[in-house]
Amino acid sequence: MDPSISAVATQLGLTVLQVLALMANAQFPAPSSGYGMTAGWSAGSINTFAALFSSALSNGWKISTALLPTANIALMASTTPGPYYSPRLVDPLFDDFP
Repeated sequence: MDPSISAVATQLGLTVLQVLALMANAQFPAPSSGYGMTAGWSAGSINTFAALFSSALSNGWKISTALLPTANIALMASTTPGPYYSPRLVDPLFDDFP
């Protein structure tokens, strides 16, 4: 059975609303069935993306909710931020870091 949006959110450590924002990212896998709240993904593609996302976070990148639709996850997974890194597109009243 394909993972649902709530299962994907749990796997990535995000909320369902953050996954909906992430669906606009070109690097996020397209659903294999449904769309929006009824979306389902193939386990292989989500596992690959989850590994990239986890690698980006473990490298020290801070990916805000506002940055999810446009973040270059593959680049972040393969690099580390420099010493003067400051997260962009941050609104301290509304954004949090997963």
